[in-house]
Amino acid sequence: MGKADYYLPGGYNQIDDRTGFKVKNTWTQKEWTGSTVHKNVWEERHPQDLIRSVLDRQDVDDPNPEPPDVFLTGRDFRVTSESNLGEGVFLFRVDSSGNSRITAGLGTITKAGDL
Repeated sequence: MGKADYYLPGGYNQIDDRTGFKVKNTWTQKEWTGSTVHKNVWEERHPQDLIRSVLDRQDVDDPNPEPPDVFLTGRDFRVTSESNLGEGVFLFRVDSSGNSRITAGLGTITKAGDL
């Protein structure tokens, strides 16, 4: 005979949903999952299960869209001279009349007007 095999007035035997053992109903508790388990293996619901999420706004308050790309063709430029600048070095200048000048390690490129 097992531990739960005795007479208890008003009591009855029950199978523990977690362990599968036969226990008296006075030794059991109902969990939040609906399972009826022995008091020794009963687990309360974790408090983190009841926390509600907070809305996280990820939109930008003052969006600044990217301007459209400007494409220049080879006929817009002309090489005027060789330069003493090192490789990978660029110099960009705009004079008072609005002419643009880009100087690189290979030479100077000039364009009249805005880029």
